[in-house]
Amino acid sequence: MNEFNKLFRFLTVGLINNVINFAVVYICFSFFNWKTSIAGALGFGFGAFISFTLNSKFTFLYSSSYIRAIRKFVFLQLSLLLIFSIVLGLINDFIVNIHLSWFITTSLVFLLNYYFQKYYVFNKS
Repeated sequence: MNEFNKLFRFLTVGLINNVINFAVVYICFSFFNWKTSIAGALGFGFGAFISFTLNSKFTFLYSSSYIRAIRKFVFLQLSLLLIFSIVLGLINDFIVNIHLSWFITTSLVFLLNYYFQKYYVFNKS
């Protein structure tokens, strides 16, 4: 599979991840009246699970140790959350428009996430 197809599949998985994340948050918040933080954490967890599963099978065709890959995936997601927070804060200091700051930060984290999932989490060697 060529690089463009992998990137397209990764983007598709990301869109599915977001839809599931928002659906879980909406259901928890709207129907069960759960706190936003709990609903958000549960939505993120479901989205991350779907993302890991689909990327391992659909995007990167991974078939090695899932225990090792899960540990790496969790570490990567926590690292990217920290990077996202720091970079968004730094960009907000220089760019007044929050939407532009969010777009730049999200794009950077998307590319980092793809690179590290491909070469770190789902590396077959």
